Amino acid sequence: SVSLSSPMTETARSGQPLWVPTLEALRDRYPCLQEHATVIGNQAWAFMPLLVNDISIGALGFSFRRSRHFGSTERMVLESLASQCALVLSRSRQQADATAARLEADSAARVQRRVLQAVAHELRTPLTSLWGYARMARRAIDTSGAEVDLQRLRRAVDAVDRQAAIWEAQRAALI
Repeated sequence: SVSLSSPMTETARSGQPLWVPTLEALRDRYPCLQEHATVIGNQAWAFMPLLVNDISIGALGFSFRRSRHFGSTERMVLESLASQCALVLSRSRQQADATAARLEADSAARVQRRVLQAVAHELRTPLTSLWGYARMARRAIDTSGAEVDLQRLRRAVDAVDRQAAIWEAQRAALI
């Protein structure tokens, strides 16, 4: 947890490197780590913040078997290594975010396709009925010559009107 007082959390919170050249320096600053440090057997530590655009995204720790003075070259190398690690982590997170966004967009597109397929299917039934009644009315007009069965024609027109109303209701429900 970042609320604990430890070299890693302090480095992550502050965004500043922490150089601990000796076991005594670690004991003085972090007495709660004395037993742990003694068991492990390291004698010096360097804690580097992982910074991306000057924002700390974590910390990286190095331990050494012997006490040491961290010279400017060694500090520069460790800071550079931490900087490269932060960039890799940041790019990995960005790639994971982009992949998640792409998967979410693909899922939304699949849902949209399914909805449109269902709508197309639901609209097909009244359209088929409209075409059928229109063909039936046309046939009645074409085959009866001068005599048109007005009742039959009226039933066909009423059916077209009912189906058109159903189609309009379905269309309105989409809006």
